[in-house]
Amino acid sequence: MNKFGNKLKNFTLLVLVLALTLLATPISTASAAGLNADDTPPTISADGIDRLSSVWERLQNAYERQGLRLDRAANFIDTRQSRLDQANNNGKDTAAAQAALDVFAQAIKNSNPIYNSAKGIIASHKGFDADGKVTDRIQALETVRSLGQSLKDVHNHVNDSFRLLRDELKAFREANRTE
Repeated sequence: MNKFGNKLKNFTLLVLVLALTLLATPISTASAAGLNADDTPPTISADGIDRLSSVWERLQNAYERQGLRLDRAANFIDTRQSRLDQANNNGKDTAAAQAALDVFAQAIKNSNPIYNSAKGIIASHKGFDADGKVTDRIQALETVRSLGQSLKDVHNHVNDSFRLLRDELKAFREANRTE
């Protein structure tokens, strides 16, 4: 019985090894074009051009919204500053919140040149006509990429300092809560 058990065990192991080998072997092959291939690269379809135009429009709208937020930031900073001054006059410790507000104000100030460079990208609108339709696909792609990167840079520049300010103001309110 022991010999039969060993043979069954060896047979099962052999079947498992064969099954794993078959699973690991590729069933189909892939081939790539050579260095001297004469195939032309795929062109962008009319649908792709329409999508590029809609991305351009969305980025312009995002630029306008970002501008409104930057404009409102000055009022936001003034309001928070007056509240912190009032709390400081009442003898409350506002040092951490004041430092966070100063960092945020500096971030807003430093993001304005980046935001203004995005205004130049929109004004030149390379690759797009005045109606936002694609005239040169390659230039339009580069314009969309650079505008998107500018908007992202402004967001990243301001976002971390705003979160810090929000957290510090929340901690200040919790520490000075009147019961």
